[in-house]
Amino acid sequence: MIFLALTLPACALTPALSFVTVDTPVPVSAKDSRKDGVLRDKDGRPVRHALLGQVLPEFRAKALDGRTVSSADLAGQWTVLAAWGVWCHDSRNDADYIDALAKAVGAENDIEFLSVHVPFSAEHTDIAYRDYGSVEGYFEAREVSWATIIDEDASIRERLQIKWTPSYLVIGPDLMVRAFRTDFSVADEGAVATFLEDVKRLAIEG
Repeated sequence: MIFLALTLPACALTPALSFVTVDTPVPVSAKDSRKDGVLRDKDGRPVRHALLGQVLPEFRAKALDGRTVSSADLAGQWTVLAAWGVWCHDSRNDADYIDALAKAVGAENDIEFLSVHVPFSAEHTDIAYRDYGSVEGYFEAREVSWATIIDEDASIRERLQIKWTPSYLVIGPDLMVRAFRTDFSVADEGAVATFLEDVKRLAIEG
């Protein structure tokens, strides 16, 4: 079985932009290197997200605990939404960071955390979980766990315009996408704490 080795960039050494909002300037070095209309850094990470400043598209999916979760459920609160996948090397590198972020957000009274497990594409759903078989299998093997809904067919990935996994979106109470970043694993040790402080600052500023 081939795991998309030719299409997925290796984990890079250049830190990702830490907290991108509508007002964040685009780095002059960013290029549309894949000719897909997405400006990226030299390692292929998007430097912005297409939905910044826009209302979160509608979606609905099953959570690991059996609940059905929809985008409408996020209204009225600040939410950190993480898009990741077991199949993805960079997502697996970020697993401890996602776990730490979910726990840190859980300690806050006015911010929620939700993740969506996305496949690489609709054509690659059969390898979405690698040898783990499921998200639950991965969580058990890694001894981590966080709130997760499952994108079975990459439709949520497409609606959220995810161009890099892992990606993190900050959603406002009005369901507007307010901020974005990619991998924590290529940042410094305090990246999760800094990110959460930025989310809280954004919430205070409204």
